[in-house]
Amino acid sequence: MDGQFVKLMIKRALTQYGGEHEEWITNDMLDELYKQVLAEQEKSERSLHELVQDIVYEYVTNYA
Repeated sequence: MDGQFVKLMIKRALTQYGGEHEEWITNDMLDELYKQVLAEQEKSERSLHELVQDIVYEYVTNYA
């Protein structure tokens, strides 16, 4: 799986849920969410898009 592609998906989802401002998105945040997506993908058969959307939504609503 291409890490840059997944991180771009995560960044787009963060922008979608967090507003139009990308300044608040850090590399550490992208790395953390990328690791969560990889871990979930190993134990789930859900689509990559669905995993990214769910994980980013949870992150934005609980931590940001």
